[in-house]
Amino acid sequence: MSSSADTDHDIDPVLQALSSTPRRAILSALLRAPSLGPGDLAAVRASVEVTESGFDIAFHHVHLPGLEASGLVTYEPRTDEVERGPRFDAYRPLIEFLEEFGNRTVDPPERP
Repeated sequence: MSSSADTDHDIDPVLQALSSTPRRAILSALLRAPSLGPGDLAAVRASVEVTESGFDIAFHHVHLPGLEASGLVTYEPRTDEVERGPRFDAYRPLIEFLEEFGNRTVDPPERP
């Protein structure tokens, strides 16, 4: 069993990062480009349907730092630039899977 200090293999921060639609949108954009600038991030923000107030603030102060803490991205707040982080390639198959299947709804199985 691995210890909680073994962050290279601790999937919990990654799963936490992937639990959010805005974070998955950022990661999906990074599947197509190794880095995102301010204009790219604005396009990602605009593509996410949200109803919560303060979303722009949360995007920069919650979602991007959360992705950085997971190791999936590196984020430079001064220039508003995001790059693939050191753990991105290790979790690329999961990110690709979620991009393809993550927004589908599945009907529950019929019971006899």
